Amino acid sequence: MEIDWYFVFMSLILVLWAFASPRDRNALRIVLIASLTSEVIVDGITCRINGAAKLAIPGCVELLTILALFKWSKNRTGIMQSGLLMIAWLDHFLCYWDCEMKTDIVYSRYESILLWVSVGQLAAFYDTMRLNFRRFWDWSTAWADGILGVLNPRRVSGYSLVSTDKTLPKIKSQNAANPQPTIGAA
Repeated sequence: MEIDWYFVFMSLILVLWAFASPRDRNALRIVLIASLTSEVIVDGITCRINGAAKLAIPGCVELLTILALFKWSKNRTGIMQSGLLMIAWLDHFLCYWDCEMKTDIVYSRYESILLWVSVGQLAAFYDTMRLNFRRFWDWSTAWADGILGVLNPRRVSGYSLVSTDKTLPKIKSQNAANPQPTIGAA
């Protein structure tokens, strides 16, 4: 079994969806459902159709995906995804046109154009990638602080147990001079 670039793309979309940021969640869900639908259609239906008509069905899926993104993902990620899918739709249309007119304007570059659209789609989910890189950074620094805290007991979470801050006694004396009222106090 040969793994093609579209399988890798769908796998990456699935991983991104599993760890999605709130802003990217709807767009990732729509793109994932559309990608799975396209794969089922290509493997199950269009392989039995001859000629240029086999390009009309993926073009319709692209159009429905664009409409769904405009309806349910009206943020920057959804708009970028819609723009990239418009390029994919235009690729399907021009490839269909090439097959009908017996020309080669887009036909020989069809797969590479779709590959670059997919790379752009992955890059458009920058908020999810940024969020997960931040999560990994926070986890790794907390882990490193835990290891360093074991190795050096005076250092815990980046702070020394011995206070060198001279403002701490000043804050305590200000709080003693101006006590804050407590709730329920008479």
